Amino acid sequence: MSLKSISRWLLAIGCVGALPLVAQTTSTSTTATTSSTTSTKTEARHVTHKAKTEMKETKAEEKKETKAEEKKENKASEHHEMKMAHHKARMAASGRLVMDATRLAAILDDSQSKASISTAALKTTANEANVLVGRVYAGARTASEKKAAREARTHVREMRVAAMKGDDAGAKSHAGMALPFVYQVVDAATK
Repeated sequence: MSLKSISRWLLAIGCVGALPLVAQTTSTSTTATTSSTTSTKTEARHVTHKAKTEMKETKAEEKKETKAEEKKENKASEHHEMKMAHHKARMAASGRLVMDATRLAAILDDSQSKASISTAALKTTANEANVLVGRVYAGARTASEKKAAREARTHVREMRVAAMKGDDAGAKSHAGMALPFVYQVVDAATK
């Protein structure tokens, strides 16, 4: 064995041997002083309880003040966030309106081409144009956008009715009539 491990063993044995002596000494001294310090302990408990109560009251007041300040800050930040969200929503709605109107214009322009389009394809195109014109009308905000979208919606509905009947020429004609109004919506929404 090395000197280091021997010293560890001696220390461990010494601690084990000294523990009962420490326990006896501690218990004897506490029993002797218990009766004399009973009144002192009662006073100490009273003072400690009073200090704890005061500390709790102070913490409660601080919490109330902090909560009031946080509420004011939260109201201000929530108001700002709501304004920003509203602004973003309006900008997004305007972007969607332009995107839907541009797509509708492309569909209407393609459907009135001189190329022969099957009746089934024209029906599908008319249905898609009807959905898009509904979105455009719902997304229109200003009076000029609403007026142009209403006219476009009227002609696209007539285009759809003609396409469902198999009237290719009537559907192409109404697509051509709706197209200028869709361009007006795009122009008004991009200003």
